[in-house]
Amino acid sequence: MDTNKPRLWNIWWTLMVISASFTVIVLALEALEVFRDLGLVLSGLGILLTIVFGFGAASRSFLGEFRGDVVPRLDGLRSSILELDRGASERLDGVTDRLDRVIALLDERLPRQPT
Repeated sequence: MDTNKPRLWNIWWTLMVISASFTVIVLALEALEVFRDLGLVLSGLGILLTIVFGFGAASRSFLGEFRGDVVPRLDGLRSSILELDRGASERLDGVTDRLDRVIALLDERLPRQPT
């Protein structure tokens, strides 16, 4: 099993599904006139929470995928540049320095995958 592959499911997806289920239940009870006016408020809150949790889940999954896909490619590009003959490598020192900074920045700011 590849441990570097990002997990697409995270706690935010779970919270989104729970809030969406809550919203559907409240809407059903509102249709049966159990909650009356309170049902509209609870439904609105449920929809708002579903949207917020959905955005959080999607961005978290995207960043995990980005880290798992882009950072290794940048590191491989850096290694390829360093393997060039010495003359070309000296001209590309600025590029490798910039790549090192980009890799360090992405490594610092992107979420780590749980082990």
